[in-house]
Amino acid sequence: MIKKKTGRLVIGLVVILILSALGYYIFSEKGSQEKAKVVEAEKTETTVPEQEPVEEIAQPPVEEIVRKPITEETIDEPEPETDPCTEIKEEIADFFDYLDTKAYIKHIDPDPDTFGRFRDIIESLGSNIPVPAGEGIDHKVLIKNIYHFYHSLNLEDFHLIKEILVNEADSIELNLDMFYRWVTEGRNCPETEKMLPSEKTLYSYAGFFLNTNGGRACLFRRSSGLRILITFYSLSIINRADRDGYNTFGIDIFPFIDPLRKEILRYPDLQYQKDYVSALNDIEEFYRGRR
Repeated sequence: MIKKKTGRLVIGLVVILILSALGYYIFSEKGSQEKAKVVEAEKTETTVPEQEPVEEIAQPPVEEIVRKPITEETIDEPEPETDPCTEIKEEIADFFDYLDTKAYIKHIDPDPDTFGRFRDIIESLGSNIPVPAGEGIDHKVLIKNIYHFYHSLNLEDFHLIKEILVNEADSIELNLDMFYRWVTEGRNCPETEKMLPSEKTLYSYAGFFLNTNGGRACLFRRSSGLRILITFYSLSIINRADRDGYNTFGIDIFPFIDPLRKEILRYPDLQYQKDYVSALNDIEEFYRGRR
C-alpha cells in the first residue's frame, strides 16, 4: 500500500515541476451582467432624426464605462497587447488562489498558503536532484533514484500533492501546459525568474523520467494520459538542453520521439494532440539534421 500510494504522490511533483501541469480560471458573472444591460438599453433606445443633434447618454454610474462608437476604424483597431510576464504571473496566482479556496485543501490546512508550500517543495527538490544517467555503471545511482522522492519530501507534501491530483484531475493537461510555459517563458520575467526551478533541476528531473529505471518505473505505473504528457514535456526539456548546450549527460532522446508520437495519435482525449505531434516533428527534424 505504501508503494502504491507514494507512486501516485510522486507524479504530483512532476506536475508542479514540468508544468510543465493546472490552469484554473475563476470566471465571474460580471461579463454576462454587462451584456444584459447593453441589450436592454438597445431595446429601449428611440430613433432620433438625422438633422437633430443627439446628446450622449451617460453610462450607468456604478460601472462608469466609457465606450467608443463603433466605426470602421475601431473595428480594425488592434487590441492592446498583454505583457507575457503579467499574463503568466496572473495565471499562476489565480491557480493557487483557487486552490486556497477549496474545501479539500482547507481540510489539510485551515489557513492554506499553497503557493508558499509550492515554493518550499521546489526548494527541497532543487537541493536534492536525481542523477539522470549512470545506473548501469553504479548500482548506488540506481538505488538513490528509486528512493529519491522519499529522501526529498515529507508526508505532508505527499498528502497535499495527492489531494490536488485527485480533485483537479480533469484539468491536468491544461495545468501542465500552464506550468511548462511558466518555467520556460517565465525565465524572461525578473520577478518570476527568482522563484523558478533552475534549468539544471528541470534537466535532471526530465532525464530522470526518461533515462532511468527508477523514473520510468514511476511513469509506467501511471495512467496512459499522464504518462504521455510527462514524457512529452520531459522530451521538450531535454531538447531545450541540447539546443542551448547543457545536455551534460549526453541523454539521447531521439529513440523516444517516434514511439511517443504514435502513442499520442492513438490517444484522442488530448486537447492539444495536434500541437504535441507538431512539436515532436520539429524536435525530430532537429536531431535528424545533426546525425
